[in-house]
Amino acid sequence: MKKTLRLFLFTFFSLIMMLIALGVQASASETQSRKSQVFSYLTESLGFNSAAACGIMANIEHESNFDSSLVIIDCNGRPSGGLCQWNGGRFRNLQNFCNQNGYSYLSIKGQLEYLKHELKDQSYKHINNYLKSVPDTEGGAYDAAYYWCYHFERPRNRSGQSASRGASAIRSYWPRYRISEISTVDPYSGADDKTLDLSEIVRVGWDQASGGVTSYLAQVAPKENGSFNWEKARTYPISKSARLLTLNLSDLGVGRYAVRVFGQNDYTGVTGKCKDAVKFNVACLHHDYKLTDRVEPTLDQAGKDVFVCEKCGQKHTEKKDTLSCEQFEKNAVQDFDATETSASTGKLEWKPFSGAQGYRIWQRIGEEWVKLTTLKPDVRSYTAKKLDSASRCAFKIEAFGKNGEETVWSDAATASAWTRPDDVKLTKASRTDDGLKLKWEKSDQAQGYTIYACSDSDGEYTPVASADAKAGGITLKDLKGSFRYFRVAPFLLSAKGTKIHAKQSNALTAA
Repeated sequence: MKKTLRLFLFTFFSLIMMLIALGVQASASETQSRKSQVFSYLTESLGFNSAAACGIMANIEHESNFDSSLVIIDCNGRPSGGLCQWNGGRFRNLQNFCNQNGYSYLSIKGQLEYLKHELKDQSYKHINNYLKSVPDTEGGAYDAAYYWCYHFERPRNRSGQSASRGASAIRSYWPRYRISEISTVDPYSGADDKTLDLSEIVRVGWDQASGGVTSYLAQVAPKENGSFNWEKARTYPISKSARLLTLNLSDLGVGRYAVRVFGQNDYTGVTGKCKDAVKFNVACLHHDYKLTDRVEPTLDQAGKDVFVCEKCGQKHTEKKDTLSCEQFEKNAVQDFDATETSASTGKLEWKPFSGAQGYRIWQRIGEEWVKLTTLKPDVRSYTAKKLDSASRCAFKIEAFGKNGEETVWSDAATASAWTRPDDVKLTKASRTDDGLKLKWEKSDQAQGYTIYACSDSDGEYTPVASADAKAGGITLKDLKGSFRYFRVAPFLLSAKGTKIHAKQSNALTAA
């Protein structure tokens, strides 16, 4: 019990730690996204260099950790909120500005627009001018953070706090956010300028790019109307350490493609250039054709077989010669066969007849052939119904086609089969001193009976004895095996001496 409890507690706390880790990871990713948004705004909309932006961001991290929805109440009971923790009247000014300009005062966008508005004000214009003058260096990042903290945030212990945030700008932000040109990426692959099969795999690699690269972006574009369509390119984010793109060509399909790669700085949003692109053709070099459509030749036009490659969809067509009326009339439907399926039905099957536009089937009744049905050319079987039981049934089939308005008939093919006798009922199964005694209802059609036995009522029944046509029962004296269940079936003999059985009767058991 104690061991089970320890196992439960271990599993429970492991799950809790995993959920916490996932939450921390998601939170870190969200914070990074906010940092990138702030950096882009500071450098693009406010025109600061990367050093000045790093200084401001070091202050924002200390104030709110980039949580624009953060609102706290200070020791004097006044609210402070947003990225820069605007306090008291400045916080109300932020709310009024956002309301008047259609922003949420808790949104990053609204607060950055208010920051831009505030820096134009005479009271903060000197801050804007100073940060525009700092050099784009590590020292410039320190000076920007110090000045922003001292004159814009104005916390207690202004000198100590300003120095601390200057150090944070150098330590945490300048190494990542300084804007340096990313060197051009030059992808390479053994597949360049080659034609490759759909089943192959292509690998494109490249050397490490310099300039603060944090990841790569690979693009694969198809060639359309004589040029590569980069707007339809598939994109693949690649980690800084991997520097390898693996492509399954069956996913791309047949065509010509180009692959280009860019280095990226995910912190600053800077993207480098691609020197050249790897280009290759994708084809199906080992076609796997499958028949998808067959049109038989008619009397006035050729037919065709259409094959399609299952890998690439390429079509291959083989034409068939036109049939003459003489060819049509001298040939018969092949492999016409009739098999009994019950006491009153027979199944007819045949192979397709080239050029047929339909089939007609007859049954011989007495001395005449009686039409049973007319069938479409794609039909390959027919079940004749309402047949007499225990009788030999004869059938014939003819194919027909059209020569203009004239109907042309093929030679007739014939087949015959015996239908089964009617079923009988097993009425008694008992054990006596003489042996096992069975009785059944007699059949006038039967030329004999087969007796079946099984040890299990649902098992496979084995023939164990036969009785002549006049018998209505049998006594099994020397029955071997553990048989407990019995069935009987009447049969008649075909011209070849084959027994044609009725369906086995009901099962009875002899205790």
